[in-house]
Amino acid sequence: AADNAKMDTMAVQNVLLERRTVTAFDATPISEDVLRRAIECAIRAPNYSESEPWRFISVGPETARQIAQLRGDELMKNGNYEGAGAKMKRWMGIPGWCVVTTKLNDDPIVEREDFASTASAVQNFML
Repeated sequence: AADNAKMDTMAVQNVLLERRTVTAFDATPISEDVLRRAIECAIRAPNYSESEPWRFISVGPETARQIAQLRGDELMKNGNYEGAGAKMKRWMGIPGWCVVTTKLNDDPIVEREDFASTASAVQNFML
């Protein structure tokens, strides 16, 4: 059992050490099964008082286009015209979008804990 635990630990360490940010995507659509498995991993994150503050929203191409447009508009408003076009083009090439939000809370301590829980969930989701 100890050998298996050590191998499992090393496998997790390798995933963490080799993790990279991906900015180039092919056009392969993300299947519902892959999204569901990623969310199942995400919701295993620790969370304050079992609040499960995260919300996962799969958005379609039109909503993704609008999000990319909003970001492009913001960059252009700040004078970054070249960056805006490049960012919009890159964002539109992402084959599937899942937006993650945190539910709001009037208690600032709970809200901070919920934000940290959601950040942990996003980390799990991305791994």
